[in-house]
Amino acid sequence: MTKYHIDKDKVGEFWRNHSTKFQLNENSGLSNLEMDEELGQLKLKEERRVINQYFKNLNGCMLDLGAGSGEWSFFLAKQFSKVIAVEKTEGMIEAFNKKLVGSKSKNIELIESDVTSLDIPEDVDVVFMSGLCIYINDLDLEKLLSDLVSNCKSQLEIIVRDGTALTKRHFIDGEYSEALDASYYALYRTREEYIRLFRDQGFYLKKDQDMFEEGSKLNKWKETRLRIYKFIKE
Repeated sequence: MTKYHIDKDKVGEFWRNHSTKFQLNENSGLSNLEMDEELGQLKLKEERRVINQYFKNLNGCMLDLGAGSGEWSFFLAKQFSKVIAVEKTEGMIEAFNKKLVGSKSKNIELIESDVTSLDIPEDVDVVFMSGLCIYINDLDLEKLLSDLVSNCKSQLEIIVRDGTALTKRHFIDGEYSEALDASYYALYRTREEYIRLFRDQGFYLKKDQDMFEEGSKLNKWKETRLRIYKFIKE
């Protein structure tokens, strides 16, 4: 599964540039890459509904890897005793810290780090990977999962929210996106590839689904769908 290779430096450059283009507000598209305000509102509403279902009855300490501007960290903070958010992009960190200043949530900690070189906290019950895996190469993702297994609690649960290729691995290597006004880089794995990667590190798939119903105008691309997975340590 190593035929395609994501250039971390180019991905980092994209997110640095992207994070400077928009003022911070809940539906700015800063993290979720939805530039249309109306669709952004609909997307957020639908995603919150599904994510609430997948996080139902989860508690303890949550690790939010690739937290962006903090959209999901703050949304989910009310049900966890602690949220540890990890982000490396300067513009995202600035946006996150602005939210922290005005937030009533006192249980959120922000760590400035690349997730692939993170010292994994030991008291984590739940890991959330949102829009992260498509920017990580196979070997780095395998190492990250292995580190999580070695350092987190034995009954660890991982929720993955990410783009998924419908038929075969879909690789975008610097193609210009008119919607984003930028060259874009991403690696979309198939559902079967996600299951295999996590299974090889000792996780089984409890449930998964497309984030939006087939035919929804939020499904913009013919090659991929936004999908959510719940993996549990065996």
